Amino acid sequence: MSKKQFEIIEETTAYSGFFSLKVVSLKHTLYKGGWSAPLTREVFHRGSCVAVLLYDPQKDALVIIEQ
Repeated sequence: MSKKQFEIIEETTAYSGFFSLKVVSLKHTLYKGGWSAPLTREVFHRGSCVAVLLYDPQKDALVIIEQ
């Protein structure tokens, strides 16, 4: 059995429509032992999709294509 590496403290739905936005409070284990302080993160859900972010380091630019 594996050890628990994170714990969700609270999860609320900030928006629910075409997509959903959840606000999650959590804590995770630390390499030195013990648990982190509580963190808050936003999670964006929009069904199945794929995205690629292309970066040209010579031009220091992102390549954006609409399909």
